[in-house]
Amino acid sequence: MTNLQLPSNLLAIMAHEDDEVGGCGGLLIKNQQLEGDSHVICFGGSDPKRAKEFEAACKLMGVSSHQLLGYSEQDYDQNKLERIIQIRDIILRIKPDYVLTHRSAGDYHLNHQTVSEIVKRSAIMANTAKEGVRVKGILYTETHSLHSVVHELVDVSDVQESIEQALLCHESQISKNDGYYLKLISKRNSLRGLQNGTHFAEAYQFEPLELVGNFHKTIK
Repeated sequence: MTNLQLPSNLLAIMAHEDDEVGGCGGLLIKNQQLEGDSHVICFGGSDPKRAKEFEAACKLMGVSSHQLLGYSEQDYDQNKLERIIQIRDIILRIKPDYVLTHRSAGDYHLNHQTVSEIVKRSAIMANTAKEGVRVKGILYTETHSLHSVVHELVDVSDVQESIEQALLCHESQISKNDGYYLKLISKRNSLRGLQNGTHFAEAYQFEPLELVGNFHKTIK
């Protein structure tokens, strides 16, 4: 278990507009309602329609801040070092307790894998005492591919309706395949809720970050 405590300062860094809701919307909403800070960064933003949907979803979730980086699907893995430095600087600015993102192994989507690898490297670079950042670790979300091993189950029963309303903001995606994504996430959260002894839950894998930099300096 991660010993995840709410409220916290959470930073979700996701690949596509709608991943912020489908992957970790419940945790972000719940944390915000408990007077924590939930921040969202998305690599997408090149499609104006999806950008507008993202804005609406983040507004509905009530997150502290949100940003689109504006990359197209073909650009995610280009200039990778620049991407890493960009995300590192965002982490240094926000100073999150936990970073949320896709997992690199087992996720079917190549851009999810790319973003996961960039985020992990960025978090390690930012996680130095010299810079004043101590990220406790990375919480890997579920999207289409379920975790085979779960480290944290978060009860989202009280915010499941808000998750679904935020998902509906992403009309261009929810309209695909007769509402498949909405049905998938509802059923997935119901399954995780059954495992958690609640009505609905979100599942996460946790990876602690290695300590780097000046160990003798204490970061509070």
